[in-house]
Amino acid sequence: MFRKEGVIAVTVATIVSLFLVVSVVQAVTTISTSITTEGALSVTGATTLTGASTHTGLANFGQASSTRLSVFDTAYFGGTATTTINSLGQVASAVTRATGATGSFQNLAGDLTYVGAAGGASFYHAGVMGNFLGTDLTNTTASLHAGVIGSYNVLTDDDNPGGSAGVVGEVGDLADVAAYAVLAVLGGDTGTLTPNAAYGVQYFNSTAASKFAYGLDLFHAQTTGYTNSAVDFGTADIRLQNGETISNATDGTIAIGGALAVSSSTASSLAVGANGATNPVLQVDASTASVATGVKITGAAAGSSATLASISSGTDEKLLLNSKGRSEIRINSRTDSTTTGDFIGVQIKPGQGATKTANGVTGVEISPRLNDGVALSGAGASIIGAHIDAYLKGTTGNVAGDVRGAQIELVTDDAGARTITGDVTGLRFRSAFSAAGITGNFQAIKIEKPETQTGSQTYDAVLNLTSTIPGVWNSAPGTEPTTADGYIKVIVNGAVRYIQLYSTAPTD
Repeated sequence: MFRKEGVIAVTVATIVSLFLVVSVVQAVTTISTSITTEGALSVTGATTLTGASTHTGLANFGQASSTRLSVFDTAYFGGTATTTINSLGQVASAVTRATGATGSFQNLAGDLTYVGAAGGASFYHAGVMGNFLGTDLTNTTASLHAGVIGSYNVLTDDDNPGGSAGVVGEVGDLADVAAYAVLAVLGGDTGTLTPNAAYGVQYFNSTAASKFAYGLDLFHAQTTGYTNSAVDFGTADIRLQNGETISNATDGTIAIGGALAVSSSTASSLAVGANGATNPVLQVDASTASVATGVKITGAAAGSSATLASISSGTDEKLLLNSKGRSEIRINSRTDSTTTGDFIGVQIKPGQGATKTANGVTGVEISPRLNDGVALSGAGASIIGAHIDAYLKGTTGNVAGDVRGAQIELVTDDAGARTITGDVTGLRFRSAFSAAGITGNFQAIKIEKPETQTGSQTYDAVLNLTSTIPGVWNSAPGTEPTTADGYIKVIVNGAVRYIQLYSTAPTD
């Protein structure tokens, strides 16, 4: 492929000049026949060898001018014979540097300097290049095939505070800002190529505990001797194929510059927590085979609320909130410390935006169930549709207004002009209840006597009707009704009593 033959030729010619020979000849001599000597032969001056020459000892050519060196066995270079080139073309260099050796050192050093438009239209330009070539390789033994292989093997501790690696790519002083320390290139522009990956990892190690600590490590603290050298990145830690980024610029935070989509069909498709999927703070379960529903969270400008909504491929989709075990769901169960403005725990305002031809609109539907075959037994074993209490906690803190357990209002806008065909009812009681028997009473309204505690208060009345409404209620009508007709049964202190009703109207 691409070789630096000129450089090698000059290098070899220079190295050949180091061959050790012990003979000198003082004049120019031409010899047309073979010369064989078992002693030292010294030649001084220019020497031209036009035929085959055999040297059984070390030969030293002080000023070699050869343009090519041909060796049929192995050529040795260096005073200690540590660099060799064999007849197959393999170059081997083995060097041991003793403690105390100083200065940068590389067994094979290639420095390529370009000026201006050097290189022309050719493509590959490098200080060192390796090519692994072949066609239809069939050897199935696990091995490494590569253009360049770097292997780091330090058997004990390495106290080097700099970088230690099998292969290092460096962007040096004043380098082009578009340069890469390491670059993966998809070449071979003669057809479609689909290699497995730009960068890969493979283990050639049979010890189960052997492993890399990290697949990719983008962290390094300040390097000894280099101030302000702790690793950080100008824009982001990673840039993806369409420009989105992954950044850890703020310690403890991973920022993703773009939408994140997770494709998974497991019960822990997304788990967030200090221990990952173990007792996570957030868990997304996408394990349902036909899953097509989900939850959408929509943000808005400050003061414009955040929205949590169900999403689905269907037109209508419920949103279910379930607690674990028998625990309740708590909404806004917190303490507000502001001094002005209403504090509303929960507000539910469904709004109908189109004319309905059937069914109605319900603000809240509460329906606790006792399933078939299930009994409630023991103290306090009751089923309650809704429990509402206004709780004044502690013993101090005055209330300038009212304390109301529940408030029901029937409201329209001013000058409303609707026609209501049915009733307008503030509170409706409906019963469709079957039982083998009721030991207690079956009643629509039951008012408990106030419980006794320190400073306890009692009711002033069962019912308080404010002002008067002609024909409905009046504290002092002009004439009282006189024709008794009907009654209302009540139970007072366990005793049955009847409230007398009248069929004639009073006069207000």
